[in-house]
Order: sequence, then C-alpha cells, then structure tokens
Amino acid sequence: MDIFSISFLRNKQYDFQANNLQIHRILDFRSNYFICSRLKELARGHEIHNHIHWGVENDVFVGSTLVDMYAKCGSFSEAFLVFHSLKNRNNVSWNALIAGYVQLGLSNDVLECLENMEEEGVVPDIITFTCSLKACPSARMIDKGQNMRARVTELGYNDLILMSNMVDFYAKNGFMLEALKVFRKLIVRDTVAWMALIAGYPERGPHEEVFRCLWQMQEERLSPDAAILVCVLKACDNVGSFSQGQLVHIDLVNKGLETDIFVENMLVDVYSKCRLVSDSRAVFDEQSKKDVVSWNALLLGYAEYGPLDEAISCFEQLAAFLSPNSSTLCDMYAKCGSLMEAQKVLDMLEDCSIVSWTVLVSGYAEQGLISKALHCFEQI
Repeated sequence: MDIFSISFLRNKQYDFQANNLQIHRILDFRSNYFICSRLKELARGHEIHNHIHWGVENDVFVGSTLVDMYAKCGSFSEAFLVFHSLKNRNNVSWNALIAGYVQLGLSNDVLECLENMEEEGVVPDIITFTCSLKACPSARMIDKGQNMRARVTELGYNDLILMSNMVDFYAKNGFMLEALKVFRKLIVRDTVAWMALIAGYPERGPHEEVFRCLWQMQEERLSPDAAILVCVLKACDNVGSFSQGQLVHIDLVNKGLETDIFVENMLVDVYSKCRLVSDSRAVFDEQSKKDVVSWNALLLGYAEYGPLDEAISCFEQLAAFLSPNSSTLCDMYAKCGSLMEAQKVLDMLEDCSIVSWTVLVSGYAEQGLISKALHCFEQI
C-alpha cells in the first residue's frame, strides 16, 4: 500500500455519511484513480478529472486523490494547481503534495511544505514525517532531520515504521551513535528496524558492530533476512572474518538464499579476501549465472594469493566471452609480475581511468622500477 493510501485510511476527518449515489461515485473514482496511478496513465486521469461534476475544491477526499494521481503520473504542475484550489486541506492533502515533491527529489520544497502545513494549523502525522525524512538524503541536512526528530518527540509519535526511517536517516548519513540512540528507544523491533541500523555499519563502521547486532537480533528471536545477511557479508569482507563469513554462508544455504547472484558474488569476494581462494572458486563454480563482478572477485583472489597460473587460466576463460574491468586486469597482471601485459591492457584502452593508471604505477613502484612509475605518473 502506498503512502497516500495509508495516510487516507489513518485520517479520521473525512465524513463518510454520504448517500448511496455519493458512495458509488467515490468508489468508482477511487478504483479509476488506482488504475491511473499504478499505470501512470495521465490521459485517463484527465478524462476522470473532466467527468467530476461536483466541486473538487470543496471535496478534500477527491481533491487530495487528484493531487496524488497527478504527482504519480509525473504532472506535478497539475497536482500543484489542484492542491492550491482546495478550500480546506488536511493531512491527506499535504501528504499527497509532499510525496510528490519527494518523488521529484525536491528536498527544499518538502521542508517548506512541512513548515507551511503547520502554519495552516494542520499537525503533521506519522506519514508526513516518514515521507519528509526521505527528503534529507545527505549529511548537510542533518539539522533538518534533527528538527523533525524533536517535533516527533514533542508530538509523542513512536511508530515503528517512522522510527525505523529515523534510524535509517542517521545511519545513511554516518551518524551511527544517533541512529543507535533512536533504535534503543524502540519498544518493538522488527527486521526492518534492525536492517536500518545494521546497514550503516559496513559503510561507516565500526564493522564489528554488525556481528554484535546479528547476535542480539537472534537473541530477540528474530531471523535475519537476505538483506541483513548481505550486510553481514560486507562486514566480513571489510574485516576479513572467515569464521563469521562461513556462518553466514551456512545460514544462507539453510534459508535457500545462496543462489541470488548478488549474494553469491559477495561470498566469492569474502572467501577471496580471507585467502580461501579454493572456497571462493567452489562458490564461483556453483553459480548458475556469472557476471563481470563474479569474475573480478575471483580474479583478484587468484592475483593476490595465487596460484598465479590459475589467475592466468581464469583470465583466459573470462576473455572468451566477457570484457573484464580494466583496472582488474591491470591489477591482476601487476600482482602476477607481468607489468608489460598490464601496460598493454592500458595501451589498448581509449579511455583509461585513474584507477587503472594507479594500479600500474603501484606495480612498477613495488618492483623498484621507479623511472617507469614516474613516467606513468606523468602520463596521467
């Protein structure tokens, strides 16, 4: 169910004491609205709007629904016009407009709406804040998020979805202590709330906190889903934890989730970075589908820890039907000591990335070929 639908169902201000004809019109309008919104059929939306014979500006339900429909169909100018034609606006109306701004990525407009809403005497509800938090995607807007958190506390909201989004907001922006503070105040915690917290640690650290969270989550008799286990794998990848990676692998197998290509690629990478290249190869060989990420992870494992003849063999298989990442090939050749081959890869490329050049410069420097390293550096 979308934000608008939830907002409407939670709103208690709309009077449903209508006659049979009005009820029929509302139901017919609502079903057509869903079709237009889901399929993004603007033309049909216009047709429905033109067939409404009762005053839209006087009907907060119909007006709010039209705002939401136009926003979902990408015609925000029309959503804006309908919104401002409404004589009375409630939470549902404002939430529909705010959701439209969020959809367009207009963060400042969302926050301005939040202020204007309160100025009109409409108190933001749980849906308003849940939606508005999505408009604060970066650390530079942390103060806006803090203001929302203060207002949420003042209004006494402790909804699980809202607070999980608050945790997610802090975690994504690197404020893990604040995320943890909000998380600890949750009376009930589900896998979504845990995911919001856990997802921040592999990106921001400390990575070991992921394992503590996983243990605590299981103590609360909650089973981690695939998304959480992938976060744990990322942490294993960052710290090179073989034992934790193996436990997660077993859990994924038991849950039947190990066949997802993203999960499989993470496992190949984790085993490679833990120097267990044979285990990495075993997972790789079991993959029904392989992409360039799969090959890169295995290649780098062989290039770093050997055996080097397997790295070359693996590359030859890859070259037959894939175009591997250029920096991966350069890195593999450099670590195998084949700097001439690494140089050839770069010479064949029209556009060489800074990563590729850096790999080659590092390779020359590690073998004491300082003049060649400097020459490469000048070419960059």
